[in-house]
Amino acid sequence: MASTASAAAAKRKKSVQSALPCEIVKKYPGQQQVDLNVKIDIPGHWFNGMSAADKARSFAATAVEYDRCRQFGSGRSLAKTEAIRFQVEEDAFSEPNHEGYWIKLDQWNRFRNDTFKDNREAELAFITDADASARAVAGPAAIDEKDAPTKAAIYLYFEHVGQGTHVPMRGRNKGKTMKCELWKCRTCGTHSDDAVHKVFQGSTGGLFKHLKRYHAAEHERASLASTHSRLRVGPDGNLTQVYTFKEALPKHIRFVLFVILDLKHFQLSRSEPFREYSRALDERYVPCSRDTSAKLVFVTKSLMFAALCKALRAAKAQLGEPFAGFQSDIWSPKDNKTSFVCSRLSLIVKYKGKNLDVAPVLGFEEFPENRHTGPAISRYLGTLMGKAEVSMSSSITLPTLDGAANNKKAFKVMKKRFKVRQVSDPSCSRRH
Repeated sequence: MASTASAAAAKRKKSVQSALPCEIVKKYPGQQQVDLNVKIDIPGHWFNGMSAADKARSFAATAVEYDRCRQFGSGRSLAKTEAIRFQVEEDAFSEPNHEGYWIKLDQWNRFRNDTFKDNREAELAFITDADASARAVAGPAAIDEKDAPTKAAIYLYFEHVGQGTHVPMRGRNKGKTMKCELWKCRTCGTHSDDAVHKVFQGSTGGLFKHLKRYHAAEHERASLASTHSRLRVGPDGNLTQVYTFKEALPKHIRFVLFVILDLKHFQLSRSEPFREYSRALDERYVPCSRDTSAKLVFVTKSLMFAALCKALRAAKAQLGEPFAGFQSDIWSPKDNKTSFVCSRLSLIVKYKGKNLDVAPVLGFEEFPENRHTGPAISRYLGTLMGKAEVSMSSSITLPTLDGAANNKKAFKVMKKRFKVRQVSDPSCSRRH
């Protein structure tokens, strides 16, 4: 009984969700709304500390200031975004010096849409472009939204006609019969090849393909409303198609290297002033996210290490063995909870007819073992040299480390001859 009741409740919930309307909220520029003194209604529930009666009503508000990088929240919820400061008309009469309230621009535009969605004629006073006025009046209201089961804007242009089946030709579900949604274009619906479109696991590529092929204007509007689209509206109001990931990859790598070399943070890519600066240099480029930047770091490191191994093989073939020196050191921060180790080679390579003295880093990473014992150091160095295809016993002429007993033990384990040289340094005697 319990499972039957829960299934019925889930079905009712799904049917209610499928009946929810879908709206496209136009994103009006913040400064333009301030210049035009746009007036909208702000729901009472948006304000803090309001009575139940005030929460149930709306308050007339006027845009008075725009900030393109306003900070909201704190700690982990900290966010910087475009914002508008507005004044409530009732406050202006009772408290003339009241500074007003700050609201995110996206939320302001949503409230603006709610204010004028039933009377687009009243909004014309706050729209400067005649073409934009016509679009605002026609807008999504010209489309019947009662059957749209999702908030994705693309579904506004299609009608849900039922359920169907789909057999994927690739992927983990290849050859399996899966359920899918069937949709029909509201504008035409008569093309023999595209009469019914399948949506499998939320993939709307077929719907976008149909609009692009037959309805260019609808495709443009749907693409602008999609968060996955490459179309963007530039500062001048013109449409711009951003780079694909493959096209932007060289720029992404330069961005990652810039962040690392300048000791910045990858979250810089989400800073609106930086994104605006980037658009000014190249309006088609969008800096990669923090997660993508972190992945590119590891990919770049792997490619650089592969290139280093290739160069070492060439040096070995040219000079014979031994052909390089070796330096390494291990150290710990003050908390002694972790240790880090850096190892590098030193050798002479020929490049474009010149002999170059180079010192490539083999590894800079956390020491994998808890104790710095001789056998532990020997195991780590053996693994590292093996990855680089370099032999400590035959490829290295002179390993240079400090004179700690564990280093001596490590080289005894590796059967590598070494010599400890005492260096006379007055500063060392003062420290020790």
